[in-house]
Amino acid sequence: MRSRRDILRSFLLTGGWVLGTSSGVLAAAAKRPLPTVDLDFLDSKVTLKRRTCWTDTLPRPWLLREAGGFSRITVHHQGAGIVTSGHENTSAAAVDAVHGGHCRLGFADIGYHFVVDYDGRIWEARSLAYEGAHVAGANEKNLGILMLGNFNRQTPSRKSLDAVRELMGALQAHYAIDGKALFGHCDLGASECPGKNLHEKILKMRRTVPIATDAVGVAKEGEAT
Repeated sequence: MRSRRDILRSFLLTGGWVLGTSSGVLAAAAKRPLPTVDLDFLDSKVTLKRRTCWTDTLPRPWLLREAGGFSRITVHHQGAGIVTSGHENTSAAAVDAVHGGHCRLGFADIGYHFVVDYDGRIWEARSLAYEGAHVAGANEKNLGILMLGNFNRQTPSRKSLDAVRELMGALQAHYAIDGKALFGHCDLGASECPGKNLHEKILKMRRTVPIATDAVGVAKEGEAT
């Protein structure tokens, strides 16, 4: 008959203890309340659809990095098919689909902090408590905004552009983000995102004020994918 010592030794050698401990740690992390961010500064300036409007799925906080503030904003496009409908249910499903795609790639959550639809609704995505995952190697202090649509193939709607402008203005004011620290994905990485028809609009939104020192520095890489 095997002694307790032999059983314990076998358990440790097969990694059972490590696996059991890791599972317990992850389970405890999953149950911890997520940090909250007061979004009142946005509610008074934009039409904001809260995260609960499109999902009840929680992120995996053990894979996330705390944001620690923001000093720049990067705009993206979905880059799939042309979007010409801003129906609320359709947009909610589209945001959920982006979230699902990111999670299948191993992300802790949807990579963007906000999503803007064709009709100018702004959807809360990843919590502002966390660093985003939307520009490889440059996620630190970088707010991510996704616009639904493919702006190599279509022109962004007036409502969506107005919404992005209002959202970026509110975020800039709240986080003291420099007016020239507004980027398209292609400004920070090898990408066609956010599409030529949107990128030109983003460039026009930049204000002619000095760029903050940390607004264009090389950031450390975001969460692994």
